[in-house]
Amino acid sequence: MLMTGLAISTPTSPPAVADTRTGRPVSPDSRHRIGSITKTLTATAVLQQVAKGRIALDAPIGRYLPDLVPGERGRQITVRMPGAKWAYSNTNYVLAGLLPEKVTGEPAATYITEHVIRPAGLRHTYFPGTNPYIAGPRSRAYYPLYGLVDPPAEHSVGARSRTG
Repeated sequence: MLMTGLAISTPTSPPAVADTRTGRPVSPDSRHRIGSITKTLTATAVLQQVAKGRIALDAPIGRYLPDLVPGERGRQITVRMPGAKWAYSNTNYVLAGLLPEKVTGEPAATYITEHVIRPAGLRHTYFPGTNPYIAGPRSRAYYPLYGLVDPPAEHSVGARSRTG
C-alpha cells in the first residue's frame, strides 16, 4: 500500500529526510509505503462483510478457505479466534485479506480500494499492483535493526500483500 503526503515532523524537529544516502527531504508530495496500516484496511473490509452477513466471526475459517486451512484446523479455528494470547502476525492478515475476496468475488486490492480507501477520502492511497517499485517522489523506509537503521528489501512479502 502506498500513501502520499504523510511526512511527520514538528516545528522544532529537523526536516524529515526521504533518503539518508542523498539527504533529499520529504515533501508534501512524497509517497510512502504505509506498512502495517494495511492491516487496519483489511480488518475494515472483513468487518464490512460481517455487517452484511457474508462473514460470521465465530464461523470456522475452513468454511471460507477450505483449501488453505483444511481438515480439523479449518474446523477448529474461527475467523474471530484470538488464540490463547496476543501475538503479532502477518500470516493471519494474509488469511483475513482473502475472506473479502472469497465472499465478494473481487480481488482484495479492488475491494479495499472501492469500499474502504475511496469512501474514507484517501485520494492518493493505492495498491501498487505487481510492480513493487514506487513511481514518483518517494521516501525510503528505514527500520532499526541491531542498532543500525536498515532499509527493507524492495521485494518483501509485506510490500506485496494485505499485511503491510
